[in-house]
Amino acid sequence: MIPAPPRSRAKQTRGVGDPASGHRFLMDPVARLSAIELRHLRHALALAAHGSFARAAEACHITQPALTKSIQVLEALVGTPVFTRTRAGVEPTEAGQHVLRYALQVDDASRDLGRELFSANGIEDDALTLATGTFHTSRLVGPVVASLLKRAPGLRVRVFATPLMSHPFRTLAREVDLVVAERGDLEEDPHFETVALEEHRVIVYARSGHPLAARLGLGLADLAPYPFALAMMRPTTMERAATNAIARMRVALRSGALRQIECESALMAHEIIHASDALGLGNRFLIERELSSGQFAVLRCEDLGVRIHYAVGWVAGRPLSPVATRFVAMLKAHARHVSEQELAVPE
Repeated sequence: MIPAPPRSRAKQTRGVGDPASGHRFLMDPVARLSAIELRHLRHALALAAHGSFARAAEACHITQPALTKSIQVLEALVGTPVFTRTRAGVEPTEAGQHVLRYALQVDDASRDLGRELFSANGIEDDALTLATGTFHTSRLVGPVVASLLKRAPGLRVRVFATPLMSHPFRTLAREVDLVVAERGDLEEDPHFETVALEEHRVIVYARSGHPLAARLGLGLADLAPYPFALAMMRPTTMERAATNAIARMRVALRSGALRQIECESALMAHEIIHASDALGLGNRFLIERELSSGQFAVLRCEDLGVRIHYAVGWVAGRPLSPVATRFVAMLKAHARHVSEQELAVPE
């Protein structure tokens, strides 16, 4: 009888299962990590940006099961969980934070290569995605988008009106090219490069037929009998500025009797102001449409001394496309024009 060949004493390589295909990956880290595809990384970035499989799948234009499988494959290749579920949604693990950091670098390099190749062939980007966060910055951005579309009718523009806390993730995930927000919020985030816009004075306004609309040289005491309709449900820059203005007036009048009508949104506050003698606080660009139509009037009262500074930001180190560069220049010019209009209001 022929003896069986001796068993090799070499340690067998064990594998890690791929939940999507049933394949097994070698334990060799280099072999595993080299199998990670760009789509896996982009799916992870989208999941980190949205904190939800459903919303991330929608943003990636794939089904939720397909996204789940993609994340499972990524975690199998990495060899450790990349995300964990919490009551607030899906959040990256400590290992996931490292994966996402490198995913951003790979995604940046891939997209920048495509942009440079397009540019080398004389092809300019035909899309621009913005994030504004609030009704207030949307009103600042809207006229600039309209002007840009007149110059470039074929341009595809998307504007996200989402809470500021999601902007860094959206921007880093390449869903957003530019963010327009309060300057301090952007400048405090090391991920962003910023261009400061002109400061904007907080003014008092009312319906055009208001008892104070035709009067000159109004003082704070003249405003005190009327309630202020303010959007106070979200801690946005405009709401904080309005609160600051009210506080200053109370100090100046030595009275806490100033009345406020707290509204869920700026649109609701505008409806109340239009139909009553309530007053509003805000930047001029917020009510430009109502001023032009004769619905609202800026009250000629003493300066409240409250200013809001906005800025436009993008990911640090990431080159802007020609269309994004053009938009930033147009936004700066528009913000400067609006600020000059606000300062020119007679007191």
